Amino acid sequence: VRIEDTVPYSSAAREGREKFSITPTQVPNLGNASAGFVDVFMGVAFTCGAEEQVIPFLDRGLSVEYELARSLRVVANTERKKIGVVTTEAKLFGGFDFQSFRSSPAWRVVDELKKQYEVVQVNPTGELPEDLDGLMVALPSSLSQPELDTVRGFIESGIPALLLVDPMPVINLGLSPSEQAGANQNPFMRNQGPPPKQKGDIQGFLTSFGVSWDKSIIVWDTYNPHPDLEQLPPEVIFVGRGNENANAFNAENNISAQLQELVMLYPGTISSALGSDFEFQPLIRSSFVSGRLSYFQLVQRSFLGVSLNRNLPHRPDGSDYVLAAMVTKGSPPAEENEEESGEENEEETEEEQKEEDSEETAATDGPPKDIRLVVIADLDFISEQFFQIRERGPENLNFDNVTLFLNAMDILVGDESFVSLRNKRVRHRTLERVEAQTREFIETRIREEEQAEADADKALAEAQKNLDQRVEEVRSRPELDDRTKQIMARNIQEVESRKFEVLKASIEAEKEAKVNASRENLESQRHRIQSNIKTLAVVLPPIPVLVLGILIFLRRQRREREGESVARLLKG
Repeated sequence: VRIEDTVPYSSAAREGREKFSITPTQVPNLGNASAGFVDVFMGVAFTCGAEEQVIPFLDRGLSVEYELARSLRVVANTERKKIGVVTTEAKLFGGFDFQSFRSSPAWRVVDELKKQYEVVQVNPTGELPEDLDGLMVALPSSLSQPELDTVRGFIESGIPALLLVDPMPVINLGLSPSEQAGANQNPFMRNQGPPPKQKGDIQGFLTSFGVSWDKSIIVWDTYNPHPDLEQLPPEVIFVGRGNENANAFNAENNISAQLQELVMLYPGTISSALGSDFEFQPLIRSSFVSGRLSYFQLVQRSFLGVSLNRNLPHRPDGSDYVLAAMVTKGSPPAEENEEESGEENEEETEEEQKEEDSEETAATDGPPKDIRLVVIADLDFISEQFFQIRERGPENLNFDNVTLFLNAMDILVGDESFVSLRNKRVRHRTLERVEAQTREFIETRIREEEQAEADADKALAEAQKNLDQRVEEVRSRPELDDRTKQIMARNIQEVESRKFEVLKASIEAEKEAKVNASRENLESQRHRIQSNIKTLAVVLPPIPVLVLGILIFLRRQRREREGESVARLLKG
């Protein structure tokens, strides 16, 4: 081990830059009264013969133990698993975009995989690479039907796979499965080049593996343990143990057992397909104060672009939704059974031997013996911003998004050597009392809003009923001819319609006033809880000290009085 105490513009700094590409990183200078930055060297280089592994900078949010152990194993030439990443419209390996005429870099998640595995790119229309241990498919909904069939063949051959489906990928809404193929293209260049390939049946593809997924459903959740992020829409889902769902993280599966907090952006939900013989094991669940919205309710697409509807009502339905799950299916090893039967019956005829050979061939070409899948209903949870949050480690933002992804891949390929090490971190604690009381207020606010909307709908229905009744009374008068009835009905309809519009505006205003009053009440109650806790935090800590001081004072006084009494007795 060689440690270099490095400063800028020194020989050690030059050696680190030239040999290992280790350069200083600017960090805030907290030891100086004046605001500024200082160049810090904190890189590690591992060498073993011709092998080399470099950690350019140990960021604050990274686990030093995990990074060092992983780099040591890589540089020591230990056997590494091979992971195939299927090429999709998500473009995890980057590339040139002919629509925007810009090149996009590779996703950080690919670089993260390369630190532990041998990563190869898999063409969904080509042949499967040899010795592949695992498969990753991001946005399989963007593949054509022939490509989906090829990927299905890869999985059915026994290769475990991680599938990232997403009803609304924030990285590019044009890649949403509910959009038509080519929706992400430049509208002024759609007539140039070949037509986009049509998307395949992603729902049928998942159903064949025992997973039911509605590609247009987006889940929202009111649970948010971060007061400084309360402006985020409920479609940004926080999953944590404070959401009062005991099954938020599946404690029986190593993928999710030690997770503490996740963030997903506009995710979907999955469930077990009816009549499926696959074992469906949920890994991640939302809270019970959650609900569902349709993609077509949230997204409004026009020729000029996409806009999001942020004024939709959010009414929880009391259910929790599965955001990630593990799907498995196994069968007895048919080939081994055939070999054992062959050893016991050595004196078989040639015809029986031929029949057995044909059965072995059919068994080889038949359905797989073991299928293992992890399906996560979100792609954005491994986007660039979460890797930046993981590295910088800002206060109270320590999410396990990357940990979930790496754990899932490790468990699928059978390499669990880093799972326990990766899960080691400071325990994430939240203000449980504040969360519990806030959740009660949120539920009360939702009930008040629902009641206000129900009252408004009832008043509007009553007004509409009165209007229809007045018109029907005119039309049913026998002494009037048809022409007169039409004129009178039209006049009444116009007058009553104006009254109805005024009444409707009044009812809507009253409903909005009730909703705003409910929200103001929620905020005031929340601030009152926070103020009470702050007051108690200031008042309570000195009390034990004061009590102890009073006890010590009384004890000393008692001892002084006892000493005075003894002195008087001796003197007397």
